[in-house]
Amino acid sequence: MPMTIEVYEDSGGKSRWRLKSSNGQTIASAGQAYATASNARRAAAAFKANAGKSTFEVYAGTGGKHRWRATARNGQTVATGGEAFGSQSSARRAATNGHKNGGTSGPGCAGRPRN
Repeated sequence: MPMTIEVYEDSGGKSRWRLKSSNGQTIASAGQAYATASNARRAAAAFKANAGKSTFEVYAGTGGKHRWRATARNGQTVATGGEAFGSQSSARRAATNGHKNGGTSGPGCAGRPRN
């Protein structure tokens, strides 16, 4: 079963998207909320199409946990990881997975995870 995009309504009544793995785990989610479900679907499609052009960054979150985010060329956060990780290396592996499964990947692409 391939990765799927799920569009859902958040607690504030806005639409968001998340990339789900075949086992149901959230790999990535929207960097922002959208006014309509169709806008969220377009944003998810744009993330998938442009993941190879995004910059993936691993950073220290709260409580000593590590997270990742993908930013577009304009600096806007377009996706975040589905969870926080106990180590920087685990967050980096998750970012690589999000990059690989979000869209195109390969050596030297701008979207390789960094920290």
